Amino acid sequence: MLVLFEDHLKRIAIDPSDDFHFQMRGRIGKRATLILEKRLREAILLMPKLLSRTYKHCRLEVPSEIKKLVEFALTYFYHPLNVLPGKKDKLFGYLDDAYFIVLAYEKILKVLSRHQKIQLSVFDRRFLSHFQLLKKSVEGVIPVEAEKVSKFINRRLVGKGTQTNQPKGVQHEYSAS
Repeated sequence: MLVLFEDHLKRIAIDPSDDFHFQMRGRIGKRATLILEKRLREAILLMPKLLSRTYKHCRLEVPSEIKKLVEFALTYFYHPLNVLPGKKDKLFGYLDDAYFIVLAYEKILKVLSRHQKIQLSVFDRRFLSHFQLLKKSVEGVIPVEAEKVSKFINRRLVGKGTQTNQPKGVQHEYSAS
């Protein structure tokens, strides 16, 4: 399944009729540089590998918070709750999904390394060293959607019925708008 997904993403990433550039320009104007576009395209194309590695980490004896997040990330892959409207035959429509997987993977790595369950691989160390830049890049392009995704993941980590330290009136549920 991941191989098919990866092939699909690669196909639309090179499709000359894909509107990724125009979607970026529409969101952030002329600040949409080729470097930013390349970084976000790469994040989208990285999803299958991160999902595969997420599953690999889940097979370890891991804290319950990570098991919940890993299970949800894998479930999300099969039935994404899209915040970003758009067709999945266009690359930009996967940006919120990539953000979800990137955030989840970062949290999984941090918890596993904190609990000394894994020694970080070269790939994982490189991922973590680029994480903040990638996170800021996505948040700059889809700020509202990125906030929803982040809140949703944090809520899943603390438990569905648990209150977080969010101000009153902040919606905690991940919902399409």
